[in-house]
Amino acid sequence: MFYAIGDIHGCYDEFMKMLEKIDFKPGFDKLFFVGDYIDRGPQSYEMLSWLEENHTYDCFKFIRGNHEQEFIAYVDLLNSVDSELSKEAIYEQLNGRSEYYDLYGTLGRLIKDGHIDKLSYWADMFRKMPTSCLFHYDRQDYIVTHAGYKMGLHGEEKEEFNLYARGNAYTEGGRRRTIIIAGHTPTIVKDEFTYNKGNVFIHCNEDMKCTFYNIDCGCCFKPQVPNAKLACLRLDDKEIFYI
Repeated sequence: MFYAIGDIHGCYDEFMKMLEKIDFKPGFDKLFFVGDYIDRGPQSYEMLSWLEENHTYDCFKFIRGNHEQEFIAYVDLLNSVDSELSKEAIYEQLNGRSEYYDLYGTLGRLIKDGHIDKLSYWADMFRKMPTSCLFHYDRQDYIVTHAGYKMGLHGEEKEEFNLYARGNAYTEGGRRRTIIIAGHTPTIVKDEFTYNKGNVFIHCNEDMKCTFYNIDCGCCFKPQVPNAKLACLRLDDKEIFYI
């Protein structure tokens, strides 16, 4: 069986429950991730540790999300400062200069908890993840990406769309006769194109024969939004699982 799972955002316990719910079997099944493993939720370190142990296994395909992209930028900037100060002190300086540096506080918590030696390793792990993946399964073309996919884009422009597209992912993006699976914009956000009361959002472009699935159902917002959840799509029969 092939599966795709939405933005986990530090909800490690829910992720473990999902693996149990779908009865995931390494060596028999394959799981695609749409990115955003960290930030917002309470267990970013647990997700990083799990990724570190599992990111080389063929049964998993990891896509980079914008939160991983930003983590890379934070760590690279931290490492680029030429100073005799400790990394902890450099971090405090950078964090004090901009409210947007380490916006969700993940880097600071990892440093405080003694994981500073792992930061570059995790950043490089994220750097190796693609921003989209095209594959053929059961007579159907699929693209898994974080935010959206649009034909004809290349280089930085393509990466920007893959990582940050919102409603334009559905109005401008797509690929003929392809199922595109993404996340990025939680389906709990009422003023967004993909709003669906916290359920998976499905949109069809009849001209392109392209179907979009947004499987970010806002799991990390569960404390504030009761209908937020973690979603997983089974590609074989399009059944959707929720935690």
